[in-house]
Amino acid sequence: MLDLFVLYNWVYVNMYGAGFYRVNYDHTNWRLLISSFHHLPDVTRAQLLDDALNLALSGRLTYTIALDVTAQLITDVEYLPWSAALTALERLDTKLALTPAYGNFKVCETGD
Repeated sequence: MLDLFVLYNWVYVNMYGAGFYRVNYDHTNWRLLISSFHHLPDVTRAQLLDDALNLALSGRLTYTIALDVTAQLITDVEYLPWSAALTALERLDTKLALTPAYGNFKVCETGD
């Protein structure tokens, strides 16, 4: 991963989930990590998805960033990133279920 850091100039903390904590980055670093997403190991992609979505749920990160990370799944075929995203999206589904925005979320979720 050091080679990726040198190439893309991002900083990544808590490699391989060694610690049990969330990591939030500044806007620039999130964008750099998103641009490198498909070059990162699947456990790292899963951790970024989990952190981004849960930080957004807690109001510590914009949903724009969190959903931009999630959008990277469109070509991802690995289990870990999808598992992390689906778990966090279930929490978002529960949070939105009692709000007027829920209908819009369900449309985005199902594509209908």
